[in-house]
Amino acid sequence: MVIRLYAKNEFTVTSASTIVNITFGFGEDDSADNVMTPSIGSFEGSSWTGSANEIKFTLGDGGQRRFVSILVTTCDGELQESASF
Repeated sequence: MVIRLYAKNEFTVTSASTIVNITFGFGEDDSADNVMTPSIGSFEGSSWTGSANEIKFTLGDGGQRRFVSILVTTCDGELQESASF
């Protein structure tokens, strides 16, 4: 499975629990120069870090992004859980 997003596309990750980390696996021919900007927290390399129930990512003007995996880590108090596709 691959998710492909094009320039200026937006996508949102939401959870009832607090999201503390999102790690993206990028596919072949991914346009790494197309910056992904989060609405909150920080994104560096292939990982987002922060603390939120909803994060909207906006792609830049050039190229596309291809995701082969997305790993979301949430935290409720001291319990951490992860889910991925």
